Amino acid sequence: MAAISVLLGHFIGMQPVIPRWMEQISNSPMHILWDGAAAVNLFFVLSGFCVALPYMRKKNPRSIEYLPFLIRRVFRLYPAYAVALLLCLVAKFFYICPNLDGISAWGREFWQWQSLAYSQWLALAGMIYHADTKLLDPPTWSLVVEMKMAFILPIMFLVYRRLAIFFQFVLTFFLLLIMLIYGSSLNYACHFGLGIMIAKERDFIADKVADLSKRQLSILLLAGIFFYTCRWPWKEMLIGWIGISYSVNMLFEILNGLGSALLIMIFFHPSIANRLSNSLGCFLGEISYSIYLLHFPILLLCVSYLQNWYISFVVLLSVSIVSSWLMFRFVEKPMIGIGRKVSELVEIKWMQKLNNVVR
Repeated sequence: MAAISVLLGHFIGMQPVIPRWMEQISNSPMHILWDGAAAVNLFFVLSGFCVALPYMRKKNPRSIEYLPFLIRRVFRLYPAYAVALLLCLVAKFFYICPNLDGISAWGREFWQWQSLAYSQWLALAGMIYHADTKLLDPPTWSLVVEMKMAFILPIMFLVYRRLAIFFQFVLTFFLLLIMLIYGSSLNYACHFGLGIMIAKERDFIADKVADLSKRQLSILLLAGIFFYTCRWPWKEMLIGWIGISYSVNMLFEILNGLGSALLIMIFFHPSIANRLSNSLGCFLGEISYSIYLLHFPILLLCVSYLQNWYISFVVLLSVSIVSSWLMFRFVEKPMIGIGRKVSELVEIKWMQKLNNVVR
């Protein structure tokens, strides 16, 4: 559902005038439905959790092999990303902007270039840190973060796996401080750290959440929603008070990450887990990565050619879901399988060399 939230956020952002009813509830918890910025923070925490699960199991945890892990991450992230860039390039040639005056100033920032320099193509194709993802597929900036994190996640797995829960909190808090005070090319390491910590203590958290009363669960849920979507209206107010937009932005990124962690823990409750594990939830979970990659070029074409916003939304949602399923079925799923096989071959050769050295 987080990918749908990003889609809704971008769709609403394209409109030149926000509907009055939506403006009235935008500063309420209902904003969670289209809070795309918070959804990206959820992606990072959830990514840390899901990737760490096999390595943090209490019984038979997967061994942490650096190169095989990188191979699996590259095959998981890059093929669908490359296909999405190619589709964006094709879509760009059909983007003739007949309805440009009917979209927001933010929406008019995209796809206005006539040609790109070789260095820009190289940066985009290589998922390089300074790549200007707004040139083709703006949401893919987060994939640059994912790829950078892939290089340090095995190290984080080793560290978290050896730490008691108190020192896991200390380490995660240290990462939060680094993000808030200094900033770095790995700003979101704290989000991944939260996900890793939840993965390591999954059984403990699940038992505690299952024992919560309805009132306690409701309080925890409200706290998660508040932190998850608290940047409205407080962010602009704080920037007005202290005038440091970067630090304020990082503060709310951290609060969104904490809210995301709380929501993930709440999902361990049996009643909630059962509702989310239905066929629709599983289907949306499978295609969520592709929805995230493909919805923006589809959105730009919809608002360019279609005059009616309601029709644009129906077309956007329908085409995004269908194209994302095709992407999952014919790109993501096969590439994940190939990545697994390649990593297993590398792991076998790695172990053989290690055995030869020992002998």
